Amino acid sequence: MDKKNTTVLIVDDTPDNLSVLSDCLEETGMEIMTALSGQNALVLTQAVLPDLILLDVMMPGMDGFETCERLKQNPITESIPVIFVTALMDTESKVKSFSAGAVDYICKPIQKAEVLARVYTHLSISEMRRELQQQNERLQKQNERLEEFRCTAANELFTPLSTITNSAKHLKNNFQIMSPAETYRDIEKIEDSSNRMIQIILENLLNTEEAETP
Repeated sequence: MDKKNTTVLIVDDTPDNLSVLSDCLEETGMEIMTALSGQNALVLTQAVLPDLILLDVMMPGMDGFETCERLKQNPITESIPVIFVTALMDTESKVKSFSAGAVDYICKPIQKAEVLARVYTHLSISEMRRELQQQNERLQKQNERLEEFRCTAANELFTPLSTITNSAKHLKNNFQIMSPAETYRDIEKIEDSSNRMIQIILENLLNTEEAETP
């Protein structure tokens, strides 16, 4: 994880709380953004996509639960891990946090070591998830190319393969009465068609390898 290229958004309606959380993350080298309301956070994430969000729950107007739900409903922000920062310790609030789409929560009053541990953990999980998604996309593209190769090869190989089959059958049935010139023509057709098949296969394999190259 490249901390210098990592951005964390902190959302809290109390400036002092923003300062405390910012101080916890200051030494990490991460870029810190702040928002004083859920609405501001939604606007901000449309301009700059953070890698993780620390979100207060109890805020006037749009609370943390609604803010998180809005983030998860947006395809652009749905994959951003959200950690609630809350003084609510009851089971109902914890369940509501996860139902809203949060990956974790930090209880107030916050402890720096816990904040760092949870932030690092979920940033690492998020990075691994992105890498897995990218790998899946590459595999999907490779499968598509292989399927394209299969279809293309089947279509393009049909003509030369038919020529080989027909020429071989003609030789088998008529070789005793064929002139040397006629025999040579059939052999030449077989040779030309075989070379064409090899060329088709090599070209398609080359295209497949090029498509798989990052």
